[in-house]
Amino acid sequence: VQRAIDAAQKAGKHHPWLYINYASKDQEPFSGYGEANLRRLRDIQKRMDPQGIFMSTGLCRGYFKLI
Repeated sequence: VQRAIDAAQKAGKHHPWLYINYASKDQEPFSGYGEANLRRLRDIQKRMDPQGIFMSTGLCRGYFKLI
């Protein structure tokens, strides 16, 4: 991934947003959504998954969660 980022920067085509499946745990892939959209997604997550089944404390223990 770093080689691809370096090549994109060299070509003047780099953008900080990463495809979420390529991001590592120390990156913030949701930052590219913008604060208003991120807030909206968090609200949706709370409404659709009030028990937190698909959060890191629930059944979904993979990488990125909104909350």
